[in-house]
Amino acid sequence: MQDLENKDHKSTIGEDPVRDHLKNLNLCKSMVNDEIHPQVLREQAAEIAKSLSIIFEKSWQSDKIMEKILLKAMLRHIENQEVIGNSQHGFTKRKSCLTKLVTFYDRVTALLDRSRSTEIVYLDLYKMFDTVLHDILVYIVEINGFDG
Repeated sequence: MQDLENKDHKSTIGEDPVRDHLKNLNLCKSMVNDEIHPQVLREQAAEIAKSLSIIFEKSWQSDKIMEKILLKAMLRHIENQEVIGNSQHGFTKRKSCLTKLVTFYDRVTALLDRSRSTEIVYLDLYKMFDTVLHDILVYIVEINGFDG
């Protein structure tokens, strides 16, 4: 709390923008979740702007922390529940496009060593992700039995 009260501290959400916003509230709008009428906020803008800016700054900081906590929880769930198949290498922990290439190379050479015919199709899907709706892409991939 002292950091936010320090005059040298540069807040993400300053007192002046908060005060200006409060002074310009639409008085014709009804109260929202905080149950404080806009008229009260407008009249008290000068008195409450500093306190609100400190609260908003703390909330902003805690949102960044919360975002990191949620990301870790989601990644842990994805790993524990095996949401992403083992063949997925990009954007996964301890795997990369290079590990995918090595795995692919190992599989192809193993097939060739056993004199098995091998066909390789290379698809450049770069532009596809810019033009196809995600839901449609997922549906098409799923009905064709691809898991990664």
